[in-house]
Amino acid sequence: MLAVLVGTHRIELWHVASLAVILGVVNAFDNPTRQAFMFELVGKDDLMNAIALNSSSFNAARVIGPAIAGILIGAVGLALCYFLNALSYVAVIWGLLAMRLPPFVRPERTGPGWDDSAKVPASSARPPRPRLGHDDSDHQWSSASRSWC
Repeated sequence: MLAVLVGTHRIELWHVASLAVILGVVNAFDNPTRQAFMFELVGKDDLMNAIALNSSSFNAARVIGPAIAGILIGAVGLALCYFLNALSYVAVIWGLLAMRLPPFVRPERTGPGWDDSAKVPASSARPPRPRLGHDDSDHQWSSASRSWC
């Protein structure tokens, strides 16, 4: 859509603002879903490596993508760059559709979901308990993040 608007010279500010809002709403659902899906895709043993690889590729794309876009904008124009970006999403969708995963098995619930959520206000209203004389500096969480436990 953006490629067509730019290519026909009909692009206006409200088009860009509307598409930015839509992209923000889509990303609000897409990013957490993708991160939750990663565990099912790679399993517990490879999860840390998958997170590192995902982060590396995301940050590399943030650096390399604008550089390639700058070269392409100078060579072929802005409208074709938007079209190539839209075309790249087709490859991503094709890759997602090509995945073959085992069927999802929902874990059994031990009780209603509201049982655990009722504990949150009570535990967050409680003042933090100091942890004196307890040294587990090799623990993965810092003492500041555990001080309220």
